[in-house]
Amino acid sequence: MKKDFSQYYSLYVGNLSNITFDQDLYKFFQSKGYKLAGAKVMFNRETSQSKCFGYLNFHSAEEAERCLAEQNNAKIDNKSIVLNKKKDSDFDRDANLLVLNLPKELDQLGLS
Repeated sequence: MKKDFSQYYSLYVGNLSNITFDQDLYKFFQSKGYKLAGAKVMFNRETSQSKCFGYLNFHSAEEAERCLAEQNNAKIDNKSIVLNKKKDSDFDRDANLLVLNLPKELDQLGLS
């Protein structure tokens, strides 16, 4: 069952070291005085390798904004992290799609 994070305010954390885990993230930001609801590092399910990014969840938008302003480019495990606001959706309706390796005889009408 998926956790409902709708009541939380999230920040994306990028450029993490492959040795940084959930608890490391949580402890780092908690030690800086932030009140976190949770921290999650994302892993590849097949290889169990870190994807080197994760998310911080806050109880208030103000706390998330303060963290974003103060901790972008902070160093965790000797890597400068990147903080961004989490997008509401991973699906972008305005995105273009590039499809490669189609048969040469396929035309525009064949794609629709």
